[in-house]
Amino acid sequence: HLLLALHLQRCGRASDAREAFRIGVQCDRNSGQLLQAWALFESRQGEMQRAVHLLRRAVRVDRSVMGALRWWAFRNYNRHNNPLARPPCRGRTLASHANKQNDFGI
Repeated sequence: HLLLALHLQRCGRASDAREAFRIGVQCDRNSGQLLQAWALFESRQGEMQRAVHLLRRAVRVDRSVMGALRWWAFRNYNRHNNPLARPPCRGRTLASHANKQNDFGI
């Protein structure tokens, strides 16, 4: 389901990708990787509340995805509580921050 959802996302079929993620999670409720990927997808779609909810679920079932949730909390704290914090670069999403290769070009 993960590969199908990612393929549909790349094809610009957001509602179909969301449905593939939903079905995948129904089939495997303990897949932190699938929940995290769905959260990243939702962040790209601008559905930030849904993304946070999915990341929290992902952490409950798989502690290894905690880094993405910590980044999310830090980002939101700085954005809302620190007027001197720099806003994120245009076009950056939770997905691009979660992928260190994008940040360092390696």
